[in-house]
Amino acid sequence: MRTTLVALAAALVWAAPASAAAPGASTGAAKDVTDTAATLTATVNPHGVPTSYFFEYGTTTKYGARTANTSAGNGSKAVTVSAPVSGLKPTTAYHYRIVAFSPQGTTRGADRAFKTTKVPVTLTIDASPNPVLFGGPVTVSGVVGGRPPNTSIVLQRNTFPFTAGFADYGNPQVTNTNGQYSFPVLDVASTTQFRVRTTEEKPAAFSQVVTEGVSVSVSVRARVKRSGGRAHVLLTGVVKPAHEATPLAVQKRKKGVWRTVKGGVTRHASASSSGYVVHMNLRRGGLYRVYVRVNDGDHTSGVSPEFTIRAKH
Repeated sequence: MRTTLVALAAALVWAAPASAAAPGASTGAAKDVTDTAATLTATVNPHGVPTSYFFEYGTTTKYGARTANTSAGNGSKAVTVSAPVSGLKPTTAYHYRIVAFSPQGTTRGADRAFKTTKVPVTLTIDASPNPVLFGGPVTVSGVVGGRPPNTSIVLQRNTFPFTAGFADYGNPQVTNTNGQYSFPVLDVASTTQFRVRTTEEKPAAFSQVVTEGVSVSVSVRARVKRSGGRAHVLLTGVVKPAHEATPLAVQKRKKGVWRTVKGGVTRHASASSSGYVVHMNLRRGGLYRVYVRVNDGDHTSGVSPEFTIRAKH
């Protein structure tokens, strides 16, 4: 019985093939290289023996860092292996190699190198106020990240209908110590797209696009005559730029909500403006405004200044 158990135990113990050799190992190219990370690749041939591997890496051929031990199996053909590395320094050259080991020995692949990329540029952008009143000023501001202070940038704009493409607007400026920038834009007359670009990057880095809406300018003048407990109101005003045959609404503030009490349309006044005339008879006064509804892509709707009408003396 004892002889049988010993024989069985011996049969269960793995033995390397007589022809087994140290594992084959070939260092591959680094992939997915960023400013702080990369994926190291290689091929390993276990030659039929259970084999593990790791990568050595560092800023010199002395390496100094390594990945965790990982199994490559016990096959007889080369397999592709990889390991991610992180916490690297931007724009820095790194050396690396594969190390494979088994009971038959250790094999080190050839040294290879890669260089991490720059810290990516991030550019935020905002425009205020948005929308802006026709012909009013806008401030385009934001932050440039991933670059030192005094990074040179330039503002670009593309006006409705956006077919001309972006073009530089004004002079370049440099960011402050916090990477912030601010561009004043005067006299914005139609819906405009803005973005900023770096001037020294190759290729240039661009921010996202912010679309600045422009609302029509609406003026109002109220003339009131009172008779028999009623207020006879004549509203006149000008809409700039010109938007003829555009619907408008006289609105009254009721319980915190603007409600339409009278409608109308704009009419021709000049090449640059439209006008309107609205007659109303009121028993009660209140707070009013004129809302001009525009939806042509070039401009957005606009409202007049609020005004108060008193129906009684």
